Amino acid sequence: MSKAKVAFDTSGFKKKIAKYLSMKADDLRPELFEFVRKSLQTASRNTPVRDYSLIRQNQLREYKKRVNCIPSSHELVDPSLRIDGRKHWLFYRGKWFNAKDWKLSDDAFAAYSILLGEHERRKQTVQAAFIKERAQARFLYRRSWLDAADDLGITMNVAQSTRNSHSRRKPQVAPPKARGHIRGGGKVLSVQITNPFLEQPSRYKNFTGKPILAAAMAAHNDQYKRNMRKRLKRIAFAKSKGK
Repeated sequence: MSKAKVAFDTSGFKKKIAKYLSMKADDLRPELFEFVRKSLQTASRNTPVRDYSLIRQNQLREYKKRVNCIPSSHELVDPSLRIDGRKHWLFYRGKWFNAKDWKLSDDAFAAYSILLGEHERRKQTVQAAFIKERAQARFLYRRSWLDAADDLGITMNVAQSTRNSHSRRKPQVAPPKARGHIRGGGKVLSVQITNPFLEQPSRYKNFTGKPILAAAMAAHNDQYKRNMRKRLKRIAFAKSKGK
């Protein structure tokens, strides 16, 4: 009578374990970065934009101030011109003059003429064009995620309106940029994303960026885990070099 034999060979498991022990966290970089790319892309798409009606309302006021307050509405310099309908108020040498109705001295009239010329020049930019140029900034919240992707060297697919959005403020007061930080690569590989712009309080928004990114990551987490399992399987069953 033949004998029945049951055997358990651990050599295959030992080989897999050896491969896992020898691998680096950086070997899983493609899957991790694909997860980050999709998460940032979804976060950008799900981030609300600034309310256009509020932007238009604010920019209507800005347009009027830009056209009718020469050289600036923010500071009264000498000389300055303030236009209110038919009234042209000239501030010159510390005094106000009704330039349209009063007779001015030659030097005051010369200053008024220069300021009036700048008023006419600014009027050449029509109101609709002025608002349109500034309304592009309504997509800045969405674009902030693109800054993080660029920092990480990740290519994101976003709408052109989002990609082209920019701040008209001076560089020293421009919105802080989102950043991506990569750490490790041996035992641990981590990617940290910060978006301080979306954490700042603003009359244009009632949200922050952290919940938006967390929801985006959750949406892609299952696919990320599947991709990781596939990568680990390929590593475990990869043929050794020279065999």
